[in-house]
Amino acid sequence: MAADPTVHGARRRWPLWSLVACAAGVTLMAAAAIARRAPTRPVTTEHRQLFLAVDGVSWEAFSLAQSRGLFKRLKHAGRMIAPYPSMSHPSWTEIMGTREAFGNRGRLSTVEARWFDLNEMRVHDDPRQVIARQANPFFYMRAFDTFFDPLIEPLMYFKGNRLFDREIEETERAIIDGFTGPRYAAYFSGTDAMAHTHKDDLLRFLGDLDAMLERVMTALEARGGPVDLWMVSDHGNVGAFTEGETESYVTPVSMNAAIQRAGLTRQDTGTVVDSNSVSVVTIALASMVNLYFPDLSRRRRFADEVLREPGVSLVTWLEVGEADREIVIRSANGGEATVRWKRTSEGATPLRTTTFAYSYRVRRGNPLALPDSLLTTGSTPRWISDQTARAVSLNGPWPDALRRLVASAEKQVENAPDLIVNLADGYAHDGDFGRTVRMVRTHGSLSAGASLGIVASTSTAVPSHVRAEEVAALMGMAPREFYDAADWLNPVDADSIARARSSTSGLVATGHADHSVDADFLRRAHPVVQSIGYLDWTRLRGLQALLPPKRADGTLSTSSGGIDWQDAFKRVSKVDVLKGLSRGVDTLLSLADSLDPAKLEERLQVAAERLRGIPELAPLGELHAEWSAKRERGAKALASGGGANVRSAAMLTWTLPYFFNAALDLPELDSITDSRDHVFARDWSRGERDRMRAHPERLFGRSTVASMLFTQLFAERTLWQRTQPAPIPLLYHPDLSDVTVVLVPGIYGELFDGELWQRGMRAVRERLGVRAMSVRVDGRCSSAYNAVALRNALRDDTRRRRERGYGQPRYLLLGYSKGGIDATQALLADSAWAKTQVAALVTIATPHLGSPVAERAELPASVLQWASRDTMPTACAKDGAAPSLFAATRRAFWGEHGAQVGERTRLFSLAFSSDVHDAHPWMKITKQVGQFTEANDGVVALSAARFPADVPSVNLGTIVGDHIAGITASSFPQEAFLEAIVLTLGELGALSRSTDGAWA
Repeated sequence: MAADPTVHGARRRWPLWSLVACAAGVTLMAAAAIARRAPTRPVTTEHRQLFLAVDGVSWEAFSLAQSRGLFKRLKHAGRMIAPYPSMSHPSWTEIMGTREAFGNRGRLSTVEARWFDLNEMRVHDDPRQVIARQANPFFYMRAFDTFFDPLIEPLMYFKGNRLFDREIEETERAIIDGFTGPRYAAYFSGTDAMAHTHKDDLLRFLGDLDAMLERVMTALEARGGPVDLWMVSDHGNVGAFTEGETESYVTPVSMNAAIQRAGLTRQDTGTVVDSNSVSVVTIALASMVNLYFPDLSRRRRFADEVLREPGVSLVTWLEVGEADREIVIRSANGGEATVRWKRTSEGATPLRTTTFAYSYRVRRGNPLALPDSLLTTGSTPRWISDQTARAVSLNGPWPDALRRLVASAEKQVENAPDLIVNLADGYAHDGDFGRTVRMVRTHGSLSAGASLGIVASTSTAVPSHVRAEEVAALMGMAPREFYDAADWLNPVDADSIARARSSTSGLVATGHADHSVDADFLRRAHPVVQSIGYLDWTRLRGLQALLPPKRADGTLSTSSGGIDWQDAFKRVSKVDVLKGLSRGVDTLLSLADSLDPAKLEERLQVAAERLRGIPELAPLGELHAEWSAKRERGAKALASGGGANVRSAAMLTWTLPYFFNAALDLPELDSITDSRDHVFARDWSRGERDRMRAHPERLFGRSTVASMLFTQLFAERTLWQRTQPAPIPLLYHPDLSDVTVVLVPGIYGELFDGELWQRGMRAVRERLGVRAMSVRVDGRCSSAYNAVALRNALRDDTRRRRERGYGQPRYLLLGYSKGGIDATQALLADSAWAKTQVAALVTIATPHLGSPVAERAELPASVLQWASRDTMPTACAKDGAAPSLFAATRRAFWGEHGAQVGERTRLFSLAFSSDVHDAHPWMKITKQVGQFTEANDGVVALSAARFPADVPSVNLGTIVGDHIAGITASSFPQEAFLEAIVLTLGELGALSRSTDGAWA
């Protein structure tokens, strides 16, 4: 691509692709085999390549455009087959080889920006996620030299052409000015928006795009000779008409009636756990609908109902049995079939590849319209090779359906839908965005029209159909070559460390001088991305309860304390006291028959009822009734969560300065000092790592190796955080693919709305590519109670994963504060579970030997209940949480269970230590309460934060910080901290199954 790698601070660009010569007339499979070969033509200044990614251009639209004289240069073209569902993010992820380049970090977490988190069974409907995804360092957008501004690109879906003209102008200028090297990659988004929502305008716009390409190619060729042009689109875009004929709008389809008939309740926000709930997250312009079910057994009944809806063509989902798994496909005409698959090999050496074979068993009809000769009808499966399944379906209604269904079932997208509803061409889901604009074309389903994009070239033969993951190879390049940072972020040996050291000269570039389109976007997106970690969307919505209520006319009430005084005055003004007294004197005098103070409230209620019976005085009775009801509700709120919103608002106010600081914290200079010890990294890579993995017992006792390693990783991840959005050459990156990181929060966590360490957990998930989740054990309950709750929560998580086709999870438990004690006791709740599924336990600032603060200051239960949104479990009201942290309680526990704990899993501990002058104000108070005689973090003494000496464990060291360093209103680099913990255990081999024997 275009940047000069010799300029300090500029984006470094790596070689991308070289041309694959394909003879004319080769067959589909021969072309695919050629595409798998290594590049054969070296890149020269006379041989340059321009890659244009155009979003949402269907094969039909492209073919029509060519038939009318457009895109004449693109002499070779074929259909690009999108993954399933046929949406942009999954498709571009495969086309650009993001997973191959970055491993698990490049794996897409969800189909859409609004998504369902299967880890926590929660809907993420924060609109900022759209920008956060595009700014992720391992997202496919990092592959492009230029793209239109993602901050305003969504506006293209509304009426008007100004943004489309602007994108053409900016893209043309960027290519001509920036294409100074051998290759350039540009992403063009307007074609998708134009196809979706701008009726009768697509062909004209494709003409504008073609004219721009002609100008660009002419200018580039005049400046430097021939240029090979590749144009690729990610999926189809189909309407209720044939391209080139009169256009019409698609028909919206709602899921609501089917959901109701199936006896389900739709819940599209928050946590979704009720067995009769279903969540519909699809809001985009889609011909598929993604649904999630807490109870998967409810899917078949829903499928029965939704297939009755007009416009529904197919429903698919994955069924997982005891020994096998199968994909269920049901069609609107009553057809039903299942697909099973197995790994197999195809081709001859050296082009032999691992692929799939499929068994397509028909129960009724033939939903995928495959030839009868390939159907499994008896008890013995008839296996279809991948090559055959592909060939026989390419020109059918569901191209390459078996491969795409299986890839989806194998979690091509991490949070794969529990069920996908496919709509017929010409129909679209009636989602939130679909109600804002009218749609002309759409995509998402398994159909040919929704799935087939384009792969076109000026000089290279292209097969008739190309899978998304085959595009890069067809162009003669490895996926890693798209990404300038891929090699830096995947060091593998000591030589790479030596090269990194020699190239940095003690400094690392910050990208401050990089003004590429990508770098500028990442800097502008930085405040939006940071705001997600500091200003939680759920909490922001909860604060709406503090705002004055709206009246019927839409104006804000001026109520105080729950009383709308303006409304009260209006009612009182309608009272005719004299007339009311004259007409109801006998009724009112009877109220004085008893003036017993003990019965005053009762007499007031009677008076209110009698006032309502006198028309002239009725408003007074109504006011009393309303005020009494509000007072009763207020009393209940005072006892249960009434102060939660006030507390959240106060904490948000405290957090805002830290958010602004983080939002403005961008690099100032072109480079900063590299704080890492490269000699230690080199020695670790050259043999120390292998020695420690072979003999982990050397880490126990007074060994400082683990703490030194953690210190280096903490420094590296902090350094990377300081240089963002620019990457740095990393010295450490172990394999972390087989672990789920679980945060177990501490005492009184409900007072923090789950914010503790959540920025760090998000970083673990997004920057390390590791599955990460929090278990909300109750911080007001004893450790004995929470140990069972934690074990049950992870048992449920395992069940949910297994029944959805994921492997059995292995957990890395991060126990923070009392959460470390809860997790330690959970190891005893089920020894078989602990030994097989808990890879390790790391305790963070955990009072293993007790805390004097817990013994001297415990929050009253009434205050906790008032300040928390969650109702305290009845079993916890009596015992509370603090006694679990008493020194005597801890001594008794270790005396009885110490030997057992040491046998359950690998144990690690980390401690905090803070000076009183630098501690959080709350910790200054707790330091006084605790009356410590040694270094501490405000709650836990340093000596108490370790496992007892006779329990085999590894000390990861002491970090400067106070006990609540993980709150949002803190400058502590919690992202780097949690990343460093996980990476340290990975480097030590403590997360790997292959080292289980050594750690036993």
